[in-house]
Amino acid sequence: MDTRLPIDDPGLSAADVYARAGDDALADRVVERVAEWNAIGVANLVHAYAPLVVAVGGAVATNNPELVVQPIAERVEELAFTGVPEVRQAALGEDAVVRGAVASAITDGSGER
Repeated sequence: MDTRLPIDDPGLSAADVYARAGDDALADRVVERVAEWNAIGVANLVHAYAPLVVAVGGAVATNNPELVVQPIAERVEELAFTGVPEVRQAALGEDAVVRGAVASAITDGSGER
């Protein structure tokens, strides 16, 4: 598959792939596969926990909501056997993942510090 992505560059990042989405066949395929896997993962969470809202965060989602958040929202409807939650972009922006990790690290698992 022809691509302009520097796939041999160890510095290749998600930002590079998403920046080329729409202009590069390999980037498009990667974005499509990630959207599929993300939607399956969210559907599994829906089946396990039945959330009313799923907030999707991190730098990639914040900078590419139409390629990350929107496809999850569209596909979860087809994949979920139970109530379909609202899927939206996390309010914490690019720091959502780091803040979640910090919160997890400073608690003892029960929510207590």
